[in-house]
Amino acid sequence: MNIGIVPSIKETYKNQFEYSVDLQLINFLKYCFVKLKVYIIYDTDFNMCNINFLIISGGNDIYSLSKKKKNLLRNRLDIEILKKAIKQKIPTLGICYGAQIISFFFKNKIFRKKGHVKKKNKIFIKDRNYLNKNFIEVKCFHNFSIKTKENIQQIGICKDQTTEFFKIKNKKIYGIMWHPERNRKIKKLNKKIVLKICS
Repeated sequence: MNIGIVPSIKETYKNQFEYSVDLQLINFLKYCFVKLKVYIIYDTDFNMCNINFLIISGGNDIYSLSKKKKNLLRNRLDIEILKKAIKQKIPTLGICYGAQIISFFFKNKIFRKKGHVKKKNKIFIKDRNYLNKNFIEVKCFHNFSIKTKENIQQIGICKDQTTEFFKIKNKKIYGIMWHPERNRKIKKLNKKIVLKICS
């Protein structure tokens, strides 16, 4: 399995920007796949031909909601890579911020939502094709939530009706608002979700 990961962008010092990939995410992917090759995608000119599965990782915010240069750089990178993935029909998963940028790209509203950061949330599973459970409990790390339109199929929702797990209709593009690499108690369930998404 050849997996492309779009990293987060951090401003370590003033005007010094660095790419960052959580090693926990790499370790989680090693747990999911026996044979794995990871490509870090940090350039819009990256050749996607060998990529079987794309992950738009967490970190950063939508620029229109948090006007920092690192967010602008990240948004531009993600959108160009997402366009390539759509064109080449590469299964794609957005994690936390990654889910938000996918939703934003497909014209869904992103809004600030208090009460989800570092808090355990019950995610109620609406579509049992992805996970045969009533709900899962996850720890979330996001400040923003998604208001969905008709182009998004809700798979999992929080009790406040915000979307936590979704699929773009008629495309193999998914988003989850929790970090599978940080929710070790449901590691096996997260693996099932990832394998289902990229199959």
